[in-house]
Amino acid sequence: INRLYVSKLVKLNNHVEKYAKDKNPEIVAKIEKLSSGNNEISALSSQIAEMITEIQKHIENITHISSELNTTKEAAEKLSQLAQIDNLTGLGNKFAYSEEVAELNGLIKDKKANFAIAIFDLNDLKKINDTHGHVKGDAALVKLAGFATRAFWNCNIYRVGGDEFAVIMRDEMVEKCDELIENFRDLMKKEKNSQKWLNVTAAVGSSVFDENTDKSVDDVFKRADTAMYDNKAQMKEQMRNY
Repeated sequence: INRLYVSKLVKLNNHVEKYAKDKNPEIVAKIEKLSSGNNEISALSSQIAEMITEIQKHIENITHISSELNTTKEAAEKLSQLAQIDNLTGLGNKFAYSEEVAELNGLIKDKKANFAIAIFDLNDLKKINDTHGHVKGDAALVKLAGFATRAFWNCNIYRVGGDEFAVIMRDEMVEKCDELIENFRDLMKKEKNSQKWLNVTAAVGSSVFDENTDKSVDDVFKRADTAMYDNKAQMKEQMRNY
């Protein structure tokens, strides 16, 4: 009785406890050794060995599926990021801008908004394209985007049109709005390039959110856009006088 039942049952119990603790599939081989013979303990050992084998298959399948899901999630996150980037300049695109606008509108509704918007666009893009070609026009846009990235640090910058860009300054950056715009203008003024299309200039306008009058981001955007076109008119007038 001890040899056929008790010792086998003790070993089987130890093997099952070991598997429950370590989840090591190699324990199956040890359990299968107990399945020899024609008694209840042998039959139970055989059934437990089969059960553990099936459990291991399920674990492997779940691990594989989990790995595939992680890979798919990473790919989806990369695609989501790419979907928000302007291919030419590397800045945020119009879709990314609309997402931040939605977030800001939510903050306005909750009376927690604190932001400013600056709008700028490249002067004479059509002239550059017509005179030097669209490749040179693209190079000018990239150059302008580079200046913006350097000047508007810690701000989100978006290309919202062919030659139009929007900068959203939030919280502590709002107070630096005028300073950042001046930095942007200084960078363009200091640039001297033998390739004329790279001596870029841009009209700039800005506006700060006013909780007493502004109902949405669009109200702030429109003021900044109007200020930008006023600046463009001033620049054209200066060029004519010059």
